[in-house]
Amino acid sequence: MGFWVVRTGSRKGNFTVADACWRRGVITVSWSDWFDGDLREKSERQLDEDLRAWHSDAKARTIGTHRRQLHSFLEEMTIGDIVISPDWRDGRLMVGTITGEYEYLSDSGIGSGGLVFRHIRPTDWQIKIRKDRLSSAEQRSLNSPMTIYRPKHTRTLERLLAE
Repeated sequence: MGFWVVRTGSRKGNFTVADACWRRGVITVSWSDWFDGDLREKSERQLDEDLRAWHSDAKARTIGTHRRQLHSFLEEMTIGDIVISPDWRDGRLMVGTITGEYEYLSDSGIGSGGLVFRHIRPTDWQIKIRKDRLSSAEQRSLNSPMTIYRPKHTRTLERLLAE
């Protein structure tokens, strides 16, 4: 079992992507919806082109970082891994277990409150916790600017999940 932080990003009115993910039992990356089609069917070059179209002023290094994060979401996260996602609406961390492979929802996608997303991983959300319940090292490991990454410190989370 691995641990992942996934920052879902944006909000619309009183709804956040994190809130919609909690309600629908999924995790997503909001900026991934700039891309049409199943991301597994795109070559590295196609992903880079899509990323450049979305983030036209980005340097090649930034494009590569975003592509690697998408790869983590598609291929490295596995069923049974724990995902942590901040919900900016209430300031807590959502913690759940990945229960399915990457899916591209080609029709209408899913969403809530006007938010729609198509690139998802089914997730069984288990708890929401305040950041102050974590050690200072764990809190610092959740402060990366990356959208998808593995946190370095997870002991308190492991204990809370075992309860």
